[in-house]
Amino acid sequence: MSGYIGTKAVTLSTTAATVTGSSTVGAGLTVDNDGATVLTVDRASTDGAIIDVQKNGSSIGGIGVAATDDVYFAGGTGSTKGIYLNDNGVLPATTGGSASDATVDLGNTVLRWKDLYLSGGVYLGGTGAANQLDDYEEGTWNPTSSLGTITVQGGATYTKIGNLVTIYADLRSFSERSSTDSVRINGLPFTAAKRSVGAVMYRYMSDIPTNGSIVAYVDSVNYVHFLSNGGIGNWRGTQYADLDSASSILAFTITYQI
Repeated sequence: MSGYIGTKAVTLSTTAATVTGSSTVGAGLTVDNDGATVLTVDRASTDGAIIDVQKNGSSIGGIGVAATDDVYFAGGTGSTKGIYLNDNGVLPATTGGSASDATVDLGNTVLRWKDLYLSGGVYLGGTGAANQLDDYEEGTWNPTSSLGTITVQGGATYTKIGNLVTIYADLRSFSERSSTDSVRINGLPFTAAKRSVGAVMYRYMSDIPTNGSIVAYVDSVNYVHFLSNGGIGNWRGTQYADLDSASSILAFTITYQI
């Protein structure tokens, strides 16, 4: 192993040696080996710093050992943070290398990591099961009518975040417009766990109660139906016969739990 201190070349033997520090500007060391460990740095007996990184003679960080076999990489002065490696994972560390809770950010507002790939979930705002976000998904679904055929304008989409699913569809060209059966749209991407309602934009519809409206509605099923509201006790299922023409439209968004 060879290097230089100042302008003096030095050579270290392969036997154990102790090398003292030098403040000479320009000191450097090159270590090269092929197919084997290049450098071993050993701290005997106690925990603490193994490699001390300095600037102008003052420590600014380093690598060390804690709790017998944990490794840390951390700043040595000021508020510089670091990371701490143990059997539980890669943990945040404070100045000096101590593991720390809720004091270190990953990236910031102008310097961000790119993509994050996880096989599990993310705990937001707490560490309990209720704080775990374990799923995010976007996709399309295939609405079909319980009677006749329909056209889906622009594609039907869904977004799933945890146990909440938001769906959207713009339905047109209903071939069935005479039956008194309630309009039912099948094909939800996930079956609803409980009752939910959503907004509807409709066009060319008849028999909607005065001052009423239509809402999309699901209740522990894998389909959507539509209700008209004309006042107290006056809920009514929207019927295929309520569709006035081939130009009728039912466009809706609804968020429901699964």
